[in-house]
Amino acid sequence: MLAAVRLSRLPGVGAAGFKDLVSAHGSPSAALAAWLAVLPQRRSSLPAVSRRKAATEEGVAAAERFLAEGGLGWHWGGPGYPGRLADLSEPPPVLFGRGALPVEPMVAVVGTRRADAAGLPLAERLGRVLAAAGRVVVSGGAAGIDAAAHRGALAAGGHTVAVLGCGVDVVFPRAHAVLFAEIAARGALLSELLPGTAPRPGFFPTRNRIVAGLAEETIVVQAPARSGALLTAEHARRAGRRVRVVVPPAAGPLWAGNQCLLEAGAEPLEPADI
Repeated sequence: MLAAVRLSRLPGVGAAGFKDLVSAHGSPSAALAAWLAVLPQRRSSLPAVSRRKAATEEGVAAAERFLAEGGLGWHWGGPGYPGRLADLSEPPPVLFGRGALPVEPMVAVVGTRRADAAGLPLAERLGRVLAAAGRVVVSGGAAGIDAAAHRGALAAGGHTVAVLGCGVDVVFPRAHAVLFAEIAARGALLSELLPGTAPRPGFFPTRNRIVAGLAEETIVVQAPARSGALLTAEHARRAGRRVRVVVPPAAGPLWAGNQCLLEAGAEPLEPADI
């Protein structure tokens, strides 16, 4: 696992490069050794390698501490790595987790952080219904629709997974400390970021591909025209997964994203059917 962390943090490797290197060499350790063996030939990369060396070792140390304390870790191509993620064009090279990753089929439930009095009950009810049907609810652990869906699944005695835009040992938003503890006890918290990584705006759009990638289908509950939920739906569509969108029960800007997706041909889900 630590070799995978080192390999994933090399300049220019990225998610697709990690997948290609491990596929070519058979393991992260072998791929790392091969990359380092030709390092002298990569003169343009040497300054970048030097600049990132200290940060890489700090990251490896953070991962090692997290794993030693009972945290979970997987790398692409290794045992336990989620199969649905493995098939993506740019799967996360490494994943860290708390709890236990459920094996049952997953459904992503996503939407706006600024959900209103119409959207929140729909998300919670959907979480309950999916959990009662034996599905694992996967979402992003954010305020609004995400949290409501997680809570609905938990209230029904089901399992749920939150994919975070920060280190898996970081609580963000802070108000979700209890919720995250409950999710870890009845499912899993996941992140492709190193333990201890603070949240940044750019981390949340990239984690959306993991939310969509884990799930057999994605359901958008409530989303404005500019919403990360639309990105999640697009990731799901590109991966060939089913996308359903709640038909807006009322007009308003918080439902504009739903309307856009429906006009683009997304499968409708009537609120009465939830």
